[in-house]
Amino acid sequence: MIPTGGPRPPAATRPPVWLEALLEAHPPGASDRQRAFLTEGGPGSLVLFGAGYQGELTLSDLRAMGLDGSVRCFLDNEASKWGRTLGGLPICAPNLLDTLPKDTRILITSGAYAPIRSQLAEAGFSSGVRILDLSALRNGLFDRDLLVRAAPTLERLHAMLGDAFSRKVLEGVIAYRLTADITHVEAVCEPLQYFPDGVVKLGPKEVFIDGGAFDGDTVRTFLAACGGAFEAIHAFEPDPRNAARLRDWIAGHPDRARIHAHAEALYSHPTELRFEEGPSMSSRIDAVGGTCIQATSLDACLQGAPATFIKFDLEGAERAALKGAEATIRTWRPKLAISAYHLADDLWELPAMIAELTPGYRYFLRHYSFLSFETVFYAIPEEQCP
Repeated sequence: MIPTGGPRPPAATRPPVWLEALLEAHPPGASDRQRAFLTEGGPGSLVLFGAGYQGELTLSDLRAMGLDGSVRCFLDNEASKWGRTLGGLPICAPNLLDTLPKDTRILITSGAYAPIRSQLAEAGFSSGVRILDLSALRNGLFDRDLLVRAAPTLERLHAMLGDAFSRKVLEGVIAYRLTADITHVEAVCEPLQYFPDGVVKLGPKEVFIDGGAFDGDTVRTFLAACGGAFEAIHAFEPDPRNAARLRDWIAGHPDRARIHAHAEALYSHPTELRFEEGPSMSSRIDAVGGTCIQATSLDACLQGAPATFIKFDLEGAERAALKGAEATIRTWRPKLAISAYHLADDLWELPAMIAELTPGYRYFLRHYSFLSFETVFYAIPEEQCP
């Protein structure tokens, strides 16, 4: 931790200037402040506003941390949800606010946080309203000491990034982890995830690998970005429910002969794994998961066939999947778009791993949400940079 007084440590042991400035500007305690907000009331003292995917994920994280006993209910602006339940909790209309004390703690669990925050302020609720990143809290992303220990690797990452905006993104993400203040990531949030202008340039013969394909949402974005000009798509999705939706969508697509669904997880080698079917897009490999799934490596699946663009969003299995794709990456030099936020040290460990595999590449960092999720590290062959 950066000392707040007394002699400064020798320059050789201090964090880089940009990180030291962030540490000095933002005092410790972000993690403690979030936990205090979640625990300071009794049973039924916390209301979640937003009964969609983010609300379901928030409740799952609260339960994993043993903090769900404080939750009273969900509120939601969508009338069709009123009277239903989510995760066993009732979903209520916003007019419930008329009966609640103005200091009720309300956690906004919706991407529409700005209008909801305004709605709550107009109803007289402001002091107890928060937007918290519970998945990040649960997974240790707000660990200040971890960031200090990682300072040398973070400095190498800062230096290797290929443009000024990537360095700004890195600094914004680190500032968010030090403060839990969403304005730091709002300032660097970008549209068009996985296909950002000025970073990714698509050719007419792309072989796109979608690791963590969900229901085909990124495949659809790819098809729009390439205008339908591509060689092949391989979409990997191990969650049985999501895989079924993916297959159904592909079956109705005119290019279905070139789009291949794989109901397997990408991993370091072919094996069977335990798997936890979480809310919507958050299913993941888990040693104590309730489902068994098949896993493969990209190298084993392709068996020497080409890949020109690899996207991994694997809920923490990115390192294993990269190990299983080493031969493909070294042989075919594909573009890479790798999620770098699921584990606390993914932000710097994944780029370090990728840099060893990809000489002659340029590296970029982009962020696509107002919380910790959707930070993507890009590795682009120099000859393919726009």
